[in-house]
Amino acid sequence: MSRLAIRSAAALAALLALAACGAPHSATSVLPSNTQLAELRRPQDTLGGAPTFDVDVQIYDAPLANAAHVNLAVAGVEAVSGSTAHPIATYATPQVVDLLALQHQAMAITGTLPVGNYHAIRLVVDPSRSNVVGTDGTVYPMHFGRSSRWNPAFVALDANAHVDGTAGASVSLTLDFNVLESISLSGGVAYVDPKLIVARGGANVSGKVVNAAGAPVAFATVTATDADGDMANVTITGPDGTFALHALAADAYTIAVANSSTTPFGEPITAIGNDKGAAPSVHADLAPGDQIDLGTLID
Repeated sequence: MSRLAIRSAAALAALLALAACGAPHSATSVLPSNTQLAELRRPQDTLGGAPTFDVDVQIYDAPLANAAHVNLAVAGVEAVSGSTAHPIATYATPQVVDLLALQHQAMAITGTLPVGNYHAIRLVVDPSRSNVVGTDGTVYPMHFGRSSRWNPAFVALDANAHVDGTAGASVSLTLDFNVLESISLSGGVAYVDPKLIVARGGANVSGKVVNAAGAPVAFATVTATDADGDMANVTITGPDGTFALHALAADAYTIAVANSSTTPFGEPITAIGNDKGAAPSVHADLAPGDQIDLGTLID
């Protein structure tokens, strides 16, 4: 066999090996503890360059009861197509962001992707640098998977997305980590079961909940329910009564306030400062990219 043929066969074998080791399509993929960050970056070799499109990912979040900070160490952001993850951004040193600081101002990630169809946006996270700080100052290390205290070097958190990128296009995505439904503080540990939400050209809705006397209502649950009756997103009001719902696709929504609810972890949430029996709701028609302020809702 000629040297050229040997090199070609080796290159083909390498590409097949890369395709075979893609992460599964689950919401949380646990990567082996000896995985190096370089292995998370899997750009595909191309001859003569491939057409690309620009992508902008805006990461938001909202309050979490009993937490002062939710520090997430982001090692990279990727888009997943089939079994291949294409990097949007990677960091030699993970970028630690306080998700609770992203209620009204996003963490912006920009990059380019090869033209094609993608079914998920992936956050690559370093658990060893990630934690939750309680309102009393207690530090809770993050553990991904409620039943296990073992953590690998990196975890891959996938959010379902439908992105069809064409040559020269510019795609804007809004991602809500949704700490309210993703994190539970228990036994000195912050257990993480991610409920990430992504919308292309996502709209944001904000407002403030107060009682009849004008005082803020804290920890009221605010939901966005679409025209089909499905809950699109949920949050709670902060101590000042403000709220923000992110990553809402264009649709007609009912924005409703509830004074009690239960998280997916079975933890009750009860509003503070509300008037007995009050539970306001409003209708909102949202177009792509809308930033709607609903003003004051009396609860």
